[in-house]
Amino acid sequence: MSGQDVYIVGVAMHPFGRFPEKTSLQMGTEMILAALDDAQLSMKDMQVFGCGTLFENGSGQRIINEVGNPGVPIYNVTNACATGAMAVRVPFMEIKAGISDVGLALGYEKMGKGGMTVPGQADMAARAAAQAAAGEKPKKVFDPDKMAIPTEGVLGTGTMPGTFAEIGMEYARNNEGVGFEQFAKIAVKSHENSALNPYAQYRKVFTLDEVMNADVIAWPNTLPMCGPTGDGAAALVLVSGDKLKTLPDDVRKRAVKISASALYSDPYNEDNMSQTAPDVNTLTRTAADRAYEDSGVDPQDLDL
Repeated sequence: MSGQDVYIVGVAMHPFGRFPEKTSLQMGTEMILAALDDAQLSMKDMQVFGCGTLFENGSGQRIINEVGNPGVPIYNVTNACATGAMAVRVPFMEIKAGISDVGLALGYEKMGKGGMTVPGQADMAARAAAQAAAGEKPKKVFDPDKMAIPTEGVLGTGTMPGTFAEIGMEYARNNEGVGFEQFAKIAVKSHENSALNPYAQYRKVFTLDEVMNADVIAWPNTLPMCGPTGDGAAALVLVSGDKLKTLPDDVRKRAVKISASALYSDPYNEDNMSQTAPDVNTLTRTAADRAYEDSGVDPQDLDL
């Protein structure tokens, strides 16, 4: 994809975990202000705002009014696990196209103890906790732990561990030598990475035996192979190559270029017109191939 080069110049991440004393609005505004400070820019410099969250419609307008709305386009995006990446893609595409020179991206979520709760439920609980801490009588809040959980289907599942278990088993069927141990090794690697990240929700290192012998949630996924629910947020400030030249030396030296951004959804499939399960294996390869093509980088070029 030709066009303007795009760089990340400001970054902020909230620790992931459970923060009942904070609302999503507080987390989002904190991260925006921190990212702007990192970029040595202010809200009046921003020209576009991408806000990603799964459960709160119109959240971008609420949050930007807290930090100073400069009258810019606000895009509220929701796209399941790709919501945060979509929020980044909004200013990326505007800057790439030459529409804007500076953009802001925010992704956040409050899932709380109850997991994927109804929209706004985590904020309601946070407000009640803050009222109680202040000595006020909190209003009655719906308890997500008492929500009725739909019965799982005979031929499928709607839970994330189950859905990705099915996707993993399909991948194993189509790729010789892939199985339970290979999936468990991915969990070992991921936990080793999380132990190095002070913002991670859990920082425990697991051995391969511990992962493979843990309680099975949905075969082949054991408990350490499943991601936890929780609260978190992150913000980025993006600029064009031309704008980067005007920023202070220390900001320019640590700027990170975004070489490519690729977005795909489940491919058309005549054998599965109802798309009862996401075709993650195919769309991931397709998106990766497009990103490598756009960036001019080959997988063998990566040194990670």
